[in-house]
Amino acid sequence: MPESKDLLEQFLELPPDRRETFVAHFFEASPFLFHPLYVLKHRVPDFPSVVRTPNVCGGSPRLVRTRIPVWLLQHMRQSGFSEAQILESYPTLTAGDLVQAWGYAAAHKAEIDKEIEDNERY
Repeated sequence: MPESKDLLEQFLELPPDRRETFVAHFFEASPFLFHPLYVLKHRVPDFPSVVRTPNVCGGSPRLVRTRIPVWLLQHMRQSGFSEAQILESYPTLTAGDLVQAWGYAAAHKAEIDKEIEDNERY
């Protein structure tokens, strides 16, 4: 009989785009499935809504299930857009998505600032 792998091992073997799809579907079905002890025991990303996928948005960090890069949202914020205006511009986003984006931008300030600078040139 072949040796079985636990679900986490199988998940980690998936390519990043398949992982993203799995997570999106999984949490749509049951957003509060994990017990808090699971979160403490396993490494859960600080910003689970922020993902990177090669060949999607140039590999820039973006919000899961979208092609909206974090640098763009941060640039809009720095340019004076309110959160309400950003949400109005991108109706598929939620306030929770913006919280994740702001947290990621703060934790990775140099990276996001560089992406804003690089993209302003075009």
